[in-house]
Amino acid sequence: MYKLMYNISQYLYVCYLQMLTQVLKKRQGGYDVNDVINKLSDIEQASVNIMDSANARKKEIAAQMADKTSSFDAQIQADTAKKLADLRTQMEVDMQAKLSKQKSDAEETLRQMEDSYAAHHTEYAQALFRTMTER
Repeated sequence: MYKLMYNISQYLYVCYLQMLTQVLKKRQGGYDVNDVINKLSDIEQASVNIMDSANARKKEIAAQMADKTSSFDAQIQADTAKKLADLRTQMEVDMQAKLSKQKSDAEETLRQMEDSYAAHHTEYAQALFRTMTER
């Protein structure tokens, strides 16, 4: 956009120099005010056309940027949703693995307690009986 504005100012400067050159040439033999006014009018019309073109291009660029922004936002949103879904899935897998391990550990502890009771239940009963009767 700045380059376009620079080009416009260059163009207007060249037109101004051309107009001055023509005025100076006419001044030597006399100049016509209508010619100067017509030339200024031409320059003004050219600058209006250039500015209109620049504004139209600016609107096109703004629309393109809006489209790119919305598609970028949609892509980010889709990527974020996918990453969240992947994280949830991974967390569920990890949680199931932990639950499975806790369940197997609890079953192992319970089995060890049952084995210990099966092996030593007589001793446990005698110790309990002694504790109750010693009072």
